[in-house]
Amino acid sequence: MCPEVYPKTKTSILVLGPFRDHRASEAALLEAVFSQLNAQLPAPPHYVVPVFDPEWIDRRLDSDYEAIQIHANPRRGHLGFWGPATLSVLRQCSLVLTVGSLVPGYSWFDFKNNFVLRLLPLLAVISRKDIPIIGYNIDISSPVSWSLAGRQIVKCTLGCHSQVFVRSHTAQAFCNKLGLGRKVHYSTDVRLTSKPAEKKLVDSLLTMHRVNPSIPVLALNIVPGVGLFDTPSFFRFVDNTSTFVRLLRQSLGVQLVFVCCSAFEERVAQTVLERMGIWLPILSFPLFSHSELIGVLACSQLTVTNNPELCILSMAAGTPVFSWESNPEYYDLMQAAGLRECYCGAEVQSVEDMIECVVGAWEHRSATAEDWKRYVSGVKDLARAPAVAVADILKAHCDA
Repeated sequence: MCPEVYPKTKTSILVLGPFRDHRASEAALLEAVFSQLNAQLPAPPHYVVPVFDPEWIDRRLDSDYEAIQIHANPRRGHLGFWGPATLSVLRQCSLVLTVGSLVPGYSWFDFKNNFVLRLLPLLAVISRKDIPIIGYNIDISSPVSWSLAGRQIVKCTLGCHSQVFVRSHTAQAFCNKLGLGRKVHYSTDVRLTSKPAEKKLVDSLLTMHRVNPSIPVLALNIVPGVGLFDTPSFFRFVDNTSTFVRLLRQSLGVQLVFVCCSAFEERVAQTVLERMGIWLPILSFPLFSHSELIGVLACSQLTVTNNPELCILSMAAGTPVFSWESNPEYYDLMQAAGLRECYCGAEVQSVEDMIECVVGAWEHRSATAEDWKRYVSGVKDLARAPAVAVADILKAHCDA
């Protein structure tokens, strides 16, 4: 963007995030971030994304990006996850982005899964090089349950940033309590700006999976708690979900389609259907790209899920969502859109109560869809705010 500074190469941006789970939501997040930045900058930059498995985003994103290998187990010459390939990028990058959830793991002491513990040393090195660091679409998972040490680590991590844009009011309030309010700003989830694949392509994919696009479709995804596979708790979950799906088919008489954001969710859906002894279509990432899944959701009249990630993708598709996931971030979004009635919560005590709620959501799906589309249209400026900040910082960096 500044020929006198970068005469031969594009602007390079290092993108750091917990991209390790082969999930549609992660691909959608990266694509949305890149699209917003490309729209704001004079020329699309070159993105460098360190990941545990570079192949999982290979050919899934349209932007100019490079995925480089990082390792869970430190090796000689590494700084935590970050090896020479990542560290060498710091010599040529103009800006660093941290993206996504700061705490994707399950324990502060689970070093393999806990991203923020490995991120802090790298950010300390970057800040000493005077490279701007922007937190983009940051979520801070379950902050109320954190220890004092955990809060201090997050405070130090965010303290290395020039600006931080969080995607929930809960995260913003937490940052304010840490004394970081001056550099932390609220911006809605950038994945709300994700675009679906072309309808003609989606219709052909649905037809291949024996789904008639001209008949009403209900998208379904119900996931168990973390780490419950092949345990007594998981099989109780399978029994309850099987009962729920059976009653849902009897109550609505519409096409049910399982839409899964990962291979794990696909395996869960297969287990449920095996228990029921029936066949239903399962459309799953990575067989379907994230944009194709959003297109499938756009062809659905309602999404029923306790998966927060599928909630967001459905919202991007403009499809009404019935959810009972107790996640403050998605509760914030439902409240802001005036869709509290589509967010169930702990008050639902039985499968029969849930069916009654879903039938009500189905009956009001058209009005709910219009409300949601108005809300998403109104928050797109908020979704663009981090990209505008990045463009301003890069311009100032060039001018200097």
